Amino acid sequence: MLISPAKYVLGSLAGLLLSCTTLASAQSYQLDLPAAGTQSLNIYTGSDDYRSYEHTIIVAAGEDFTITRVRSGDSPLLMSGFDEQYYVEFSRLLILDCTEDMPSIAKRAELKAMWPMSAGFEEEIAIYGDEIDSALKITATNPLTIQGIEYETFGMEITDIEEGSVEEIKISPDLGVYVHLSYDGADTVDAIAVITPTRPFVMNPKTRSELGTCAGLLGG
Repeated sequence: MLISPAKYVLGSLAGLLLSCTTLASAQSYQLDLPAAGTQSLNIYTGSDDYRSYEHTIIVAAGEDFTITRVRSGDSPLLMSGFDEQYYVEFSRLLILDCTEDMPSIAKRAELKAMWPMSAGFEEEIAIYGDEIDSALKITATNPLTIQGIEYETFGMEITDIEEGSVEEIKISPDLGVYVHLSYDGADTVDAIAVITPTRPFVMNPKTRSELGTCAGLLGG
């Protein structure tokens, strides 16, 4: 199963600014995105105890976006027989598959303007359209131990208002990546290893040719 983060878009900028002013004294989180070349190995666990493995690598990063390749399969080696997907994430809030149309420059600026966000922030937002259909909540930093490794994390909780489904995301501010995802408290994705690049990452031509609509973000 591929990581499929939900897609979030700001519903009311005015309401957001008011909330952030009220919570000015709370712990604040910046938009610190991971660098290209950052990798993680994850374990997906389904509600039926089915397990699979996912390897992710950030193949490109910009001021407000990251493009990620995800490979998933039954073996942690992921040498063959794996599924592959590319997706782009804008300002941690809007996630699109690289087969979808990209947002406008104005929308991207709107999403970026949401940061920094403070612990305790709560806001109802819209996904793509004008109708509010999701609720976003930011929770404070706290340690999370996965497979014996302790991460400092802050949380993003997103609720689908109509369906009532809840996605909980734990992000490591130091590493800039998700280390835990939970869907309705059942299906989970946990990072068991994170590797940060020690040298500039160079994308090969084959990868670039596979980026679909995401390739337009890179210019050239």
